[in-house]
Amino acid sequence: MEAVASWSGVEKAMLQLYVFLVRGNSDRAAASIMAVNDFRTKCFIVAAAAKGAISERRFETLKKLLSVALKSKRRSDLLTSWTWGYSDALPDALLLVAPTIDSLDAVSTRDVLVYPKRDIENMKSENSRITEYLQAYKRIALLEGDREEANERLFEWLER
Repeated sequence: MEAVASWSGVEKAMLQLYVFLVRGNSDRAAASIMAVNDFRTKCFIVAAAAKGAISERRFETLKKLLSVALKSKRRSDLLTSWTWGYSDALPDALLLVAPTIDSLDAVSTRDVLVYPKRDIENMKSENSRITEYLQAYKRIALLEGDREEANERLFEWLER
């Protein structure tokens, strides 16, 4: 559950970045992006708001950061939309069964994912890191200007 809950930090950081970028009525800006349910679309909206507001170099960094966030969202979505299961044979793992499965008789190996505890912990850590970098991006790249040593940590993480 903590891995699912950790995603809310990413959503909040995206909202704050968007509100900062549009620099207008923060209530209306927040309401407009929160009305969008699809995270991919939210990424496009944030990128569109940033396009004319920041330098090309900063924009490229932001696009990489949004790409990493989108990949993490896809993994998090499995936890929220697939059916959870448990097996005594795998006591430290969560089994995820595709939502399209109606009966256990029809299950194939591609319909079941095994998430060891360490993978779920890694998901939590990655969501926290994305949240941290979205917040840092606003502070470093937008408010304080380019700081090479601070950006290097961000670039290293984005390149992995």
